Amino acid sequence: MGYVAVKGGTEAIENAAGLLTYETIKGASAPLKVEQVAEQLYLLVERVMGEGSLYAPELAALAIKQSAGDTFEASFMLRAYRTTKPRIGYSLPQSTKGMRIIRRISAAFKDIPGGQILGPTSDYTLRLLDFELMNDTDEKRKKLMKELFDGIDSIAPIPDSLPKVIEILGSSLKCMGNPVRNMIEIRHQGMKEVGTDHHERHGFISVGIGFDTAMVCGVV
Repeated sequence: MGYVAVKGGTEAIENAAGLLTYETIKGASAPLKVEQVAEQLYLLVERVMGEGSLYAPELAALAIKQSAGDTFEASFMLRAYRTTKPRIGYSLPQSTKGMRIIRRISAAFKDIPGGQILGPTSDYTLRLLDFELMNDTDEKRKKLMKELFDGIDSIAPIPDSLPKVIEILGSSLKCMGNPVRNMIEIRHQGMKEVGTDHHERHGFISVGIGFDTAMVCGVV
């Protein structure tokens, strides 16, 4: 999509910005607070922070309010703000084995070590409108909070360490020993005899090894 020059100058730009402000404040409802956006629209805030490459929940909530909920515009605002700040440090790579998580699922491994942790998600619920939210009040929220925690006697402990799936695959491959090397040599020799080029040989070898190792170790 191309852009063409637009005439009008500073006055037109200021009027456009003023019209945008009017569209935001013309309603009769109470002003939306930044704290409300940060606390109640937390998924939207996290998305804007991810797109803006800056972890700042309060600033992300402010950008969402200022942009009237336009996530792309809010991300641009947050990214522009980030460019005005100096870099004060660098993050170091950390091991995620001991990380406290709230969601961990695997479609490939049903009985993944540590178990499937669904976390807060609507993936397994019906996408039906909750009309109770039309009349949301503090009393209803307190009652709902009480119902959520009533009857919970104990909380299942979270494992201290959650290994990665790739590590599970690596440990499974160790059970094969020398047959893996022999299988590679046999396949490599077979591809040479066919006369395929370098990329085709390695492509076939990778696919073949992946399938065979899965079968031998009982992954499939």
